[in-house]
Amino acid sequence: MDDKTKKLIYKKAVTLFKKNGFKKTGVAQIAESAGIAVGSFYKLYPAKEHLFLEIFADVNLKYEKNIIETETQGKDPEDYIIRIIRRLLDALTSDPILKIWSDREQWHKIIGKCRGSSIGLQEDQISKTMFVSIIKNWQQQGIARTDMEPDFILAMFDSLLLAHLYREDIGAQHFPALIDTMARFITRGILVHDKRGRS
Repeated sequence: MDDKTKKLIYKKAVTLFKKNGFKKTGVAQIAESAGIAVGSFYKLYPAKEHLFLEIFADVNLKYEKNIIETETQGKDPEDYIIRIIRRLLDALTSDPILKIWSDREQWHKIIGKCRGSSIGLQEDQISKTMFVSIIKNWQQQGIARTDMEPDFILAMFDSLLLAHLYREDIGAQHFPALIDTMARFITRGILVHDKRGRS
């Protein structure tokens, strides 16, 4: 099957997933919309989860690039991280494709079905490339501690996104201030401080 057909399937699937959501979009609908047989779909993708995860990874990467290109660090790394976290949370709650991440049961099913695929999206790591890039850059500049692995630091930032999922249980009235404060604490914890405790 040619690349043109694959791009058409991808484009039609994006439209259907945005309109109907993941659960209400079937392979038959995607195939019909693309003007192909269902069997032809399965020659390219083992299941709709694989196609969806490919789309999800691309949308996520698009947001990462946009954030990196439009957010400038300035003098305060804490404010920089808070702005990034706010934009990520906004994307995760407003983008029809990225929203699925908030439905943990469905998200884990999708990831489970695609385990071992070449898509390369880890279970709970959103915007991994962006954060690892920022952290490594800070470490090279001597701004961030080097005694912590970037993946560990990434896990701390990921915990902010996960905390947002449980805002009702934690107390919605504490948001977004709670996320901002936690982001500030994490950022302070990874920055190199002078003897007076300033970064």
